[in-house]
Amino acid sequence: STYEVAFPDSWGWRTVSQEAKELIRRLMCADPAKRVSAAGALAEHPWLGAAWHDNLRRKYRHNTRKAAAAAE
Repeated sequence: STYEVAFPDSWGWRTVSQEAKELIRRLMCADPAKRVSAAGALAEHPWLGAAWHDNLRRKYRHNTRKAAAAAE
């Protein structure tokens, strides 16, 4: 089961997606056997996985263009 955690709007949680909140709940699970690991979150969670992969692709494209420009 997941950890009961509050996400009060007054603390700025209103703009945070439900997927992100679910990930936080899974990371805070009191039972280590049920808690998602960092590697598991990267591999399995749709919110973090999509954000992670999009960021990685952007960095790869940026570094590729930078290397090509330096080679000229």
